[in-house]
Amino acid sequence: MRRQTMLARALSVGGTAYCAALVAAEALSALGVRPWWLAIAHDVLAPILFAPVAALGLLALALRMRALGAAVAAAALAFALAFQAALVPPSPTAPTAPARQLRVATYNQLIANTQIDTMLATIRRQDADLVAIQELSHDLAAAIQRDMAGEYPYQWLVPSYNADGLGLISRYPLDRQEQASAYRGLRAVIHVDGALITVVNVHPHIPFAASGIRRPSDVLRALASYGTSPRQGEIEALVAMASQVPGPMIVLGDFNTSDRDPLYAQLAAVFHDSYRQSSWGFGATFPSPQSDMLPFPIVRIDYIWLRGPLAAIASQVDCDSGGSDHCLYVADVALP
Repeated sequence: MRRQTMLARALSVGGTAYCAALVAAEALSALGVRPWWLAIAHDVLAPILFAPVAALGLLALALRMRALGAAVAAAALAFALAFQAALVPPSPTAPTAPARQLRVATYNQLIANTQIDTMLATIRRQDADLVAIQELSHDLAAAIQRDMAGEYPYQWLVPSYNADGLGLISRYPLDRQEQASAYRGLRAVIHVDGALITVVNVHPHIPFAASGIRRPSDVLRALASYGTSPRQGEIEALVAMASQVPGPMIVLGDFNTSDRDPLYAQLAAVFHDSYRQSSWGFGATFPSPQSDMLPFPIVRIDYIWLRGPLAAIASQVDCDSGGSDHCLYVADVALP
């Protein structure tokens, strides 16, 4: 009996401390206190870190632990406040059956992915009018030119042997405008039944320095560099470009930025998040279950942003990703 009492007390103290740590982390982040380890926990790992709270709540009820129950309630409130945008269905912003609509998709192929036929089938399955591809390899670009010219006659493919490759493929005419290193993207204008829409495919850098990782100690060094990559400057350059280009705009890509990162707020101040317009839930796109990193994605880093008289009426995340470490993200956009 004494051993059971000691175990129950240890669980209560440990669980209470864990919940208190979650609440403190949310409070510190809200105040702008973001050391690298807290930024990673807040921006990327929070859904996983909050998951044990449900089990702790059941434990508190079963063993009538008041202190733990109070801590669980505080953590649950912190969770609800942190993820309220994901927990509440959006209000309709466009007619469900608009006269004109455009289906657009973003797909990070993963530069090391060599499953060419599977990737082509994955792209076809989306039935999108416009597809933005990141980490475009020479092999996939050649296959798209060879096998998909009839389906996507308008192509702008800039493949690479590293993760810099980008591509736009479209059923509608594309006017090439700019390949920009400042925001690491391609900008074009798509002609859709007389409407002219700027489309931008971007791939900002990952938020930490990943080069030179050869030993376990290098992983910690890379994580400690979180937030110091060129990503912030690239997103700021994208926002600056958008302020200079008039008219409706669609920005697609792998932003390497979670929707809890402060950079998300900079983007949301200029664009509409198509997922938040049309869906609810976490919408996580990374890592894909096919990557073998985790059995499910935990963070949303792939986006389709809209500006002007454009509104998303539906969206979906497709994690049958053709061997990529990213899920695809697809949105149906109502046109004016």
